[in-house]
Amino acid sequence: MYNFSDNELIVLAVKAGLETIALFFILWLLFFKFRILEYLHALNKIVIFWFLLFVFLWTTVQVLDRWQYFFPQKVSFYPLARFAMFQLGKKREIRESYIWTIKLENGEEQDFNPVSSFSAIGQPSLSTRLELLREELDSQKDSKKEHGKKEAQLWANSVRNYYQGKYAKKVNSVVFYKTASPDGNSMLRTELYSVVF
Repeated sequence: MYNFSDNELIVLAVKAGLETIALFFILWLLFFKFRILEYLHALNKIVIFWFLLFVFLWTTVQVLDRWQYFFPQKVSFYPLARFAMFQLGKKREIRESYIWTIKLENGEEQDFNPVSSFSAIGQPSLSTRLELLREELDSQKDSKKEHGKKEAQLWANSVRNYYQGKYAKKVNSVVFYKTASPDGNSMLRTELYSVVF
């Protein structure tokens, strides 16, 4: 798994702590201030038990899951996932993204989008993981870049296996590109990782 620096761990712990406080405050409002259970009193005890169990499990995952954007995951709380859709993003003037390209045995090259192919994982989460992978491979920090290379190798193997299994065509190489669109029209590609099989 990725090795965090002391500063990164402190930031992660502070963010987790603030999020936990906010989450418990919301639950306190719902259960004690607005007394939501009084409205559910008409339901039988088994339904209320399952509702409370779900709230407890979801809250636990929300507080503990800090690895949802890593691949492969050492810890997974599937099917529950941490809700992180509205985290603060970075301001960018140039639109950057990523793309995988597969080179087949006959020399033909095809773009491949794992987000649409591996959608069972969850498209927003998977798309974010690949964005983080792109940032790691493009990082100036050696530790991040090394982690990114290990993860990219796993992704490349997955892409090759998926493509060969679905289309029965031998994949010779897989390339992970950073793409940038400075003007919103043209697309520049920079190779970040490639593997030949």
